[in-house]
Amino acid sequence: MEYAEANAGRSTLESLWWNQARLPAVQPDMRAVVSLSSVLLGLLVGALMLRSGWELPVRTSCSGDVCTSQSWFDVDWERVNWELKPTRIACFEANPANHDVLIGPGDECVRSRGDVIEHHATHEELREEIQQRRTRALAFAGAAIALPPILVEVWWRVRRRPAPTAH
Repeated sequence: MEYAEANAGRSTLESLWWNQARLPAVQPDMRAVVSLSSVLLGLLVGALMLRSGWELPVRTSCSGDVCTSQSWFDVDWERVNWELKPTRIACFEANPANHDVLIGPGDECVRSRGDVIEHHATHEELREEIQQRRTRALAFAGAAIALPPILVEVWWRVRRRPAPTAH
């Protein structure tokens, strides 16, 4: 009854603002949940962006001529080529395995299927492509980590703005 009387004669926006003003204890808890979930989501998306940008290699186990990949989450950290040294790039592979042929400055790679050439690139072009992909991955990961808390804060401030009063 008190709720109905209090909201009588108010617009919808005024009612929403009045209800938010009456329940201040609920707001900080919800704000913390939304902020924490946005940070966790940003970290997850950022980690996935870095993983794809660096093309992190999965651990493989080989027996004879056959190599099988393990779990997608089991990264072979010893093979990660963080610095892109000139001798650590294989043909179209940023993180070469032990059996990959390494290329150096001046070398060329050709990926073909039968008589059809799918991709042709020099060592320098491959190196530049890998560096650009990693730079983009860093930028996207940074944005994925930094933007959600900022957007939540902006959304929260806009949402908490008092409704305009009618004169």
